[in-house]
Amino acid sequence: VRCTAQTELFNVLKYYRFSFQVIVDRIVELFNTQDEVDHDQIKGCLYILLGDDSFFLPTKYSWTMKEKLWPSIARMAHANKISTQNLIDDIHEKICEETWGQQKITISFLCLLLQKFVPISSSCLETFVEFLVHDNIELRRYATIGITAFCRLQKPSRLYVEKSLEEILHNMDKPLPAMMNDEYCPGDRDDNLWVTIDDYKPPKTQIEWEQTCFLDKSFHGYYTWPKMIKYAVNKQERYTLNNIPDNVTILYDRFIDKNFVERVIQFMILDEDEDGSEINFDKTQFVMFKVNDITAI
Repeated sequence: VRCTAQTELFNVLKYYRFSFQVIVDRIVELFNTQDEVDHDQIKGCLYILLGDDSFFLPTKYSWTMKEKLWPSIARMAHANKISTQNLIDDIHEKICEETWGQQKITISFLCLLLQKFVPISSSCLETFVEFLVHDNIELRRYATIGITAFCRLQKPSRLYVEKSLEEILHNMDKPLPAMMNDEYCPGDRDDNLWVTIDDYKPPKTQIEWEQTCFLDKSFHGYYTWPKMIKYAVNKQERYTLNNIPDNVTILYDRFIDKNFVERVIQFMILDEDEDGSEINFDKTQFVMFKVNDITAI
């Protein structure tokens, strides 16, 4: 009779959303009472919490319910029989399994939701940072992906300038091309060798590097030359103590902590050992440290 009643109850609770609120207070009341209670009542409540394959009450999406129910399970004073304790252990194990799955799904979704035009909350970033040294390898890998993405997103924007071709070539001591705008002559010519590797001379000083024009449009000069060229300056704004955002401060404080960095690196080494394979170059890990170094104060 009890098994049939439990099955019907689970069907009702599953079909009517939030109907579990009707029984939660009564279960919590029984668990919290210090008086003598019927042991069968306690076991019956625990079996209801244990649920079946289709319904499991303790992990339903209600923070109010969890705030009441979880502490009452943890401090229940009536777990003095082996059968009762076994039920509590089963409930605890099931909670861990389901919440663990939710945790992995949530952190993977957070990695996908990171984008430049949506502010990232401090709590979200702190979660990623803490997961870098989490005991679980999957959460550590997701955290590395998330931190790397954030580092890329928070980098100061590149500065662009627009100059005439005449000014650019004058600074480089190059002659003006014979063809511009309406005239076309595709292929390698004397006037476009400076944008190829054949004529590349690396700058020797920081000033020369910042003044060098690197074109990000490979077609410039191949057919013809435009009159005006827009390109990125080889000089990026860096954060200082006066203009560093709060989110960047979280990363900065942790990555200047020698103990924290050592723990992160140690976990990375352990992850390679667990795979049982050779230690290979990890692009994501490299970029995480590289970008943190670039944006350092």
